[in-house]
Amino acid sequence: MPQAVQSAPTAKRREGVSLPRRCYTTSEFADIRGILPASIRTAVWRRGHFMNIVPIKTGSGKSARLLWPAAQVDALLPPELAGEGAA
Repeated sequence: MPQAVQSAPTAKRREGVSLPRRCYTTSEFADIRGILPASIRTAVWRRGHFMNIVPIKTGSGKSARLLWPAAQVDALLPPELAGEGAA
């Protein structure tokens, strides 16, 4: 009997749970990494994360957005570049 395939979960925003102080949008994260936003979205769809960073999903349907905690994104960058992506 074939097993059901489940997609990897993404962190979802719940009522009463606050977002991190700073977050990057998927487009900003893609610019920082020098790749297309679709590459990031595809990785999240397939694995539930991109470079071991799990996004925060806000909204649903066509209005859904993925936000990326800036502290985790900045940790991937050299110290001299950290924090410049959103500025």
